[in-house]
Amino acid sequence: MDNEQENKEQEQQDKVSVDESKQDQGVQEPKEKTFTKDEVEQMISDRIKREREKAEADKAEAKRLAKMNADQKKDYEIDKQTKRAEEAEQKLARYEMQGQARKMFEESGVNVNDDDLSLVVTSEAETTQDNVNKLIAFAKRIREDVKNEMLTGKTPKTNGNVAKNITQSQFDLMSSKQKAELYQENPDLFKKLTGGI
Repeated sequence: MDNEQENKEQEQQDKVSVDESKQDQGVQEPKEKTFTKDEVEQMISDRIKREREKAEADKAEAKRLAKMNADQKKDYEIDKQTKRAEEAEQKLARYEMQGQARKMFEESGVNVNDDDLSLVVTSEAETTQDNVNKLIAFAKRIREDVKNEMLTGKTPKTNGNVAKNITQSQFDLMSSKQKAELYQENPDLFKKLTGGI
C-alpha cells in the first residue's frame, strides 16, 4: 500500500518536472486539470478508505457465512437473492411508471423534466397517478393565476406617467403650460384633442 502511494507521488513529481521543462521550451500543452500534492493525497486516502471499507464488509460477510451451517447458508443466500429481486422489481416498476407519468403530463400540456418526474413517480401506479394529478392541478392553478394577473391591467403608462383621461372641455380649460405638459406626456391624446395640430 505504501509502495503504491510512493509510486503515485513519484509520478506526480515527474509530471510536474515534465510540465516545467515544456514551459521552459515554450511548448504549450492543452490545459488539463492539475492537482496539488494535498489534493492527490486526499484522493488517494479517500480511495484507500473506500477499499478498506469494502474489504471489511466482505470479511464480515465471510465470517457470517463461516458461522452458518449448510441450511442456514441456503436460507441466507435465498433471502439475499429475494431482496435483490425485489429491489430490481421496484426499480423496473418505477421506470415503467416514469413513462406513464410522462405521457400523462404530455396529454395535459405540462412540460416536465426528469427531476420533476422523480418527485411524483413511485413504484405503485395509484400513488404515481395521484401525484401526477396533483402536480397537473398545481400547474393549472399557476397558469390561471398568471393569466388573471396579465388580464387585470393597470392604466397604461406613457413616458413613465399614468395616462390621463382628459375630455375636450377639460382640455379647453387648461393653461398653456398644462397643454405643453400634456403634449410632452401624451402626444397622441394631445393630437386627438387639438384635432391634429
